[in-house]
This record gives sequence, C-alpha cells and structure tokens, in this order.
Amino acid sequence: EFTRGKTTLLNALLEQKILTSDRRPNTATCTILKYGKIPHIRVRYFDSTGLEALDINTQNLAADLVSYTSDAGIDDEQYEARLQGDEKSLADQIEGVHVWLPAKFLGQRGYELIDTPGLGSIFDSHQVITYNAIPQMDAVLFLTQFNALIGEGELVFLGSLREYVNRFLFVLTKVDLAQKEENPHEAINKAIDFTRSVLTNQVQLPNPPI
Repeated sequence: EFTRGKTTLLNALLEQKILTSDRRPNTATCTILKYGKIPHIRVRYFDSTGLEALDINTQNLAADLVSYTSDAGIDDEQYEARLQGDEKSLADQIEGVHVWLPAKFLGQRGYELIDTPGLGSIFDSHQVITYNAIPQMDAVLFLTQFNALIGEGELVFLGSLREYVNRFLFVLTKVDLAQKEENPHEAINKAIDFTRSVLTNQVQLPNPPI
C-alpha cells in the first residue's frame, strides 16, 4: 500500500537519500536502481506521448530525479490538479525510470532494485504501473506496517504476485510507533505473529521470512 515506507527503506539500503518520500500518494513510476560509478538517469516515456527517451548525467541525483518519479514532488497547486484529473500523473506519461548510482548495496551484490508506486492510491494509474512491473521481478520485498497490518487488498495483490514470483521477504515498518504501547517488544512480536499467521493461512506461504 502507499505510505508503507517502501521508498524510505530503499534509501536506507542505498545509504543515501535518493528517492523522494511523502505522506501522500507519491511514487508514480517504476524506478529501477542499478550500480554505476557515475550517477545517470534514463527516462522512458510511453509511445502514446510521442516523447523520446531522455538520458541525463547529473550532479545532484535526488533533485533531478524527483520530477520524473514523484507526483507529490511539485507545488501543492500542481499536485491538487493531478488529484482532480486536470493534469496527468507521471504514471500516465512515463513507462519507467532507470537510475545508475554508486551504491555499495547494489555494487557488492549485483542487485537491481525496483521502487514501485503503492497500491490503494487515489491515482488509479499508480496501481497499473505496479501490476505491470510484476513480471520483471525475481524477488519481492513486501512491506506492511506496525499500525496498519496486512489487509484484504494486500492479500489479493499477493495472490497476483505468486503467479510470477516465488521469493518473498516481508518487512514490518514503522515499529517505532510501538514505543507508545505499554510493552513495545510484546506489541511488535504480536504484530509479527499476526502477519505470519495471515501469510501462512490466507496466502499459503509456509514460514514466511519477516
């Protein structure tokens, strides 16, 4: 779901704040992160836009990337126009954004990470982009959060994912909110146990790693 902390987690893995996060539906495009010694951005537009692909060498990756990946990375008036449908979401224009950057996590492991838009967004095209990305994936980092545990919509999505992917790692985010509980450690364990039970019984994933 949107605002679960996907972008924040990827920034933590990269050990640098490259991707923009927001409390509102934000990530609009599939952003594919790869290792490269020199920061570089390639933007691929849908054929329907008539726009050619862009290649951008950048000195400030985060600042240059935001206008191609983030619906909320604009002023409030423009964002409101996108919410009202008076201006198109980036998800309706951009097929994908490839980013090369010098991140140890990517270089040592040879991984490519894909940041996807969240489900449940007011922008229908965000969900379309995410579903279209599924066949590209070898494994999935699936996020659920401490104070909004896995629900029916996410279970439906997991069913779709299992048709293409058989490697999952589940991440419980925002566990700092447990500090408000009388017994934070116990509250976190209960959240993990609930998530594991749902995944085992509802999605038939035995011993899901959380």
